[in-house]
Amino acid sequence: MEKVCFKTKKGPAALGPYSTATIYGGVIYLSGMIGVNPQTGKAPEADMTYPVEYLADFTLYLGANAHYVNRYEEVVTFGHTNRANVFFGSTRYTIKSPVNRTPYGLDADMALAVLREFEDMTGDETVALGLDDAAIEKWGLYAYRVYYEMPFDCYTTTRADETVDYHYKRTVGYELLISEKQADGSRYVGSTQFDTVIKFKDGGIFDFAEWTFEERWAQSNLLLVSYEDLRSLVIDLNFSDGGDYSHVWAFDTAVDRAYRYETRYIENGVEKVSYTTGSRLFAALVDGGAHSDGLTSRELRNILRYRTGADTASHTEAGKLVLTNGYYEALTNEFRALDAIYGGRTDEKTSQYYDGATNFQTLLQIMNTTYYFGNVGDELTEGEIADLMADPKANVMTFAFTMRDADNKKTYYTIRFYTYSQHTLVRLTTENEQGDTLAEARDFYIQTREVRKIANAVVALTRGETIDNNRY
Repeated sequence: MEKVCFKTKKGPAALGPYSTATIYGGVIYLSGMIGVNPQTGKAPEADMTYPVEYLADFTLYLGANAHYVNRYEEVVTFGHTNRANVFFGSTRYTIKSPVNRTPYGLDADMALAVLREFEDMTGDETVALGLDDAAIEKWGLYAYRVYYEMPFDCYTTTRADETVDYHYKRTVGYELLISEKQADGSRYVGSTQFDTVIKFKDGGIFDFAEWTFEERWAQSNLLLVSYEDLRSLVIDLNFSDGGDYSHVWAFDTAVDRAYRYETRYIENGVEKVSYTTGSRLFAALVDGGAHSDGLTSRELRNILRYRTGADTASHTEAGKLVLTNGYYEALTNEFRALDAIYGGRTDEKTSQYYDGATNFQTLLQIMNTTYYFGNVGDELTEGEIADLMADPKANVMTFAFTMRDADNKKTYYTIRFYTYSQHTLVRLTTENEQGDTLAEARDFYIQTREVRKIANAVVALTRGETIDNNRY
């Protein structure tokens, strides 16, 4: 009976007189393998509480057709980053490619669920040693491909606020080549890390390879912005709903992150005071005038000609907002503090929230709970989409966001809404400070009634009216 010894250069070298695997009598005998980098022979340094977060990149490809080919169509590439995405709920997962998908937020729950599978992924049977074209053809390993990079030489740093950041000096990439699900529910998977083909009796753990970007990978929320990360918002309305909705409004915001709330109460007939510290929003409104077709994102942002400066500073210069008794007052006629519009200015000693800030947060909540309804490509052709976006009358609403992340870096997002029938195409772009488009996406639509709801909320905010979440 022939004995075949097998060694691989893609794993750590043997430290003794043994082979990676030995085939004898139809049985594969595997030797142990320690967790070191095969290129350096060294083990990673980090003690990883959540090892899946150390996947630097995770890329999923779909086979181009039903036959074996050497090319794949990229579905999504995402990674884990230290810099939070403040536009999508401060998630630390980010879409890295394709470029036309990068403005979207990744569904972090879906990503984490997939990555968790990689923590203890174990096959049931080794069916082949060596991963070449013949093995790929024989076992049908051409349906899907997963590429992932694992960091090495990991280390941590701690910020002044005790936030821990994880870093690594380099990565090592591997691939999984995945077959279609077999009649018995199993799948065959080829691993470039171990140079083997493995049978998984429960092929369902790889069902994520069949997900489409629109159905599972993309976050369904339009946005998940926190008022604490927002620096300004310019809104251009061109929406007709029985009233004059054609107008441009600019909102300048500031946050006092160390605001002290005072509460007075009676205990045993004695008046007492308690204090709590939290974040407090201040917002001011600038009338940008009537809607003008074709305003660029940069032109919209330039409407906001005066800035508050630092988050918690008091300003006395002309054209700035001044913080007086916990309240921003306008020193020019350009600015109107939202709290003043609502008549909600109260004494500094009270713990009451100001109506203006409260209703501004409600507007953001409405935006945060607006969901993509479907794929616009299922309803419109590429030509129809191009015609729609070229029609200025179809662009019924534009939101230009200026955000600032935890590293004090500015980011710019613009959302334009193009209404057709009962649905509205959403065009999402990321931009630099000069207004140049970095990436653009327009895969999804929302229901037009949601646009109506948002427009109503904006108009109510500018008039000092309570925003009604149920008004369409």
